[in-house]
Amino acid sequence: MPTVDEHTDTGLTGPPATDGRTRSGARSVAASGEIAWARWAAIGGITGALALGASFGIVPKPPAVGAPTAVMDAYARAHHDVLLWAAWLEGSGTLLYVTFLLSLVHLAGANRRLSGTLTLLAAAAVLGISLVYDVCLIAIAQGPALGGPQLTTSSIAYGIWAGSEHAFLTAPAILLPLGFALRGSTVLPRGFSKSAIALGCISEALGLVGLFYARPNNGGAAGNAINVLVGAEVLWVLAAAGYTLRRHARQQSEITELASTRTGLGTSSPYGRTAGTTRPMPEP
Repeated sequence: MPTVDEHTDTGLTGPPATDGRTRSGARSVAASGEIAWARWAAIGGITGALALGASFGIVPKPPAVGAPTAVMDAYARAHHDVLLWAAWLEGSGTLLYVTFLLSLVHLAGANRRLSGTLTLLAAAAVLGISLVYDVCLIAIAQGPALGGPQLTTSSIAYGIWAGSEHAFLTAPAILLPLGFALRGSTVLPRGFSKSAIALGCISEALGLVGLFYARPNNGGAAGNAINVLVGAEVLWVLAAAGYTLRRHARQQSEITELASTRTGLGTSSPYGRTAGTTRPMPEP
């Protein structure tokens, strides 16, 4: 009789066991654990993508770079809470977003390949830039409230914050190596790997253009193009996470159904009878 792992594509590998029933049960437990964390990673990816979109959307239009301290003071006082919320959403969203992308690398078995290592490197770069972005937003918001020298610090933080927006696209594009890591795997349909590579290449090109033409908070024509790209990347993550949820929900259902079937059939004994049954005594 085929075992559970022969019916269900779980992506798990392991040494063969001498007892088919023990092997099937152990692999079912392992597959269920893999499906559980993959499901949570996908939920985190959806949450992170939505949090990132919200963080970029709620930041009010900032003053021009080099604006007087009084202008920055008024801006920060008027939008203090919104700026803090934006910093929290951006930091938390980036962490969840990156964690989901790294989980795809793991599911594709690309941890030890060059593409997987480059994805990990890009993830570290994105998280680092995200922290700089968030620290600057917090400094802008808190500067006027603290007063004194912090007013000057707020203006400096605003300049760094405007620069960190460009750094997101000049850093290694995380979707580019991820697309290569997904090639040849069954984790996602082939279109996901191709589109990830395309989005990664566009990200690098727009990062160069944005250095010269994008305005603070991604204003201007180049900034609008960058916003469209960021929206496309968010949609990619949402689609990939949604597919992962559906795929692993289906696998969990198949594992549960097959396990129930095996339990219902009972365990065969060496004599060809179902264990637990009693052979009738012959009549005298």
